[in-house]
Amino acid sequence: MNKSRHINGLMLVFSIIGGIIGYIFGEAIINFYMYRIPNVLLVGMYFGVFGLCVLTMCLLAEKIKPRLTGVKWQSKDWKNALIVIPLAAILMFGTGCLTQFIYGLNVKQVAAPPIDDYVFIIDDSGSMYGNDPQELRYSEVNKLIDELDDSKRVAYYLFSDTVTPVFDFQYATAAGKEQMHAAIDNAYNDGGGTDINGALTMALEDVKSQAIPGRSMALVLLSDGEDFFDTNPIIQECTKNNISVDCIGLGISMFSSGKIMNELADGTGGNYYDIQSADQLVGVFTNIKRHIGNSRLLLARRYGRERTTAIYGIERVIFIALFGLLLGTAIGAMFDNKQLFKNLLLGGAVTGLLAGLAMELGMYAYLNTRFCRTLMDILLSIVVCIFTAAISYEIKDEFAKPANQWDPTAMYGSQQVNQFGQSTTGNDYTGPIGRF
Repeated sequence: MNKSRHINGLMLVFSIIGGIIGYIFGEAIINFYMYRIPNVLLVGMYFGVFGLCVLTMCLLAEKIKPRLTGVKWQSKDWKNALIVIPLAAILMFGTGCLTQFIYGLNVKQVAAPPIDDYVFIIDDSGSMYGNDPQELRYSEVNKLIDELDDSKRVAYYLFSDTVTPVFDFQYATAAGKEQMHAAIDNAYNDGGGTDINGALTMALEDVKSQAIPGRSMALVLLSDGEDFFDTNPIIQECTKNNISVDCIGLGISMFSSGKIMNELADGTGGNYYDIQSADQLVGVFTNIKRHIGNSRLLLARRYGRERTTAIYGIERVIFIALFGLLLGTAIGAMFDNKQLFKNLLLGGAVTGLLAGLAMELGMYAYLNTRFCRTLMDILLSIVVCIFTAAISYEIKDEFAKPANQWDPTAMYGSQQVNQFGQSTTGNDYTGPIGRF
């Protein structure tokens, strides 16, 4: 039986669709559960749902058009593949939990010093009314102030294309908190553009003159926009005065990298929080108050010194390659063909490696986090199917005739017959029904 290479074009299309559906569900999981559940569960859910979507679409494509497996599999064995899909999704969920647990481990963790002075620099441009219609950014600042003890100090600024200093440093005493709440509730900045550079420059000049030696300080910048300027002067000034910058990107477009805020966080030892919903501000401000930062997440960017730490980059690439291998193994297990299984195993390893490299290098280059996850998911879903043609293999029933098709050789044995079932080699022939 001849061997040949096989690619199911329909499966290729369906696997991409499955990857896109998996990405949409995965982003919904991140947007709703990030900062609300442990990261191990978050990553496990992401890859479990992704695997479920891709595997289901691949099975559906081969059921519709059995290009890789043949008619026999379509009619008899495809139901067995239904068992593989949920088992593989559970396995990918468990692997996601385990890999995130390992990735998030700190072999030698040094506790960050507590913050003494907070400087909030809040975007009040016109676009914020769409991204935060309930104005949760103000209420969350008020909640954080309520949780501070009276040794802490707070300063507050609003900005759009202009900057409004709402109040200078005040101690978080009972009386001070009342004054700060009233000022925040009544503050207003006539919404316009987004001058992040101007807001940071003014705030830095003000707080430097009010700094107290020995007290740590953090600027908390929240914006939904992008600005373009050289961040080095601000980073140098913050580093010189031991000031960190925590940046919150709210509703940043997928086609915007948030590069300025990433650079500010990286260069000053702060953190960048990329969130799509204002509801996530609750968890973000909790992290800021505890000064615990962003724990390493397999699906997100690393910050500070960890951004250039090779071991974490290698771990990410290896772990994502493992998901590709699992995906290829699961697709191969659905189809009863050893050579096809080997092809898919090879495809899973290669595609996982490519997806891991794309994720790590994209994050390092400050590409948009969601764009990097999109690229990762598409690579995982598309390349596996292409690798079905990596090695030639045979489909045992590729040329099998349907059971209800009449075969003239059943009557005439091995004698040659024409399209009408008539002998082309003479009538002197003994067949199964006697002599002619």
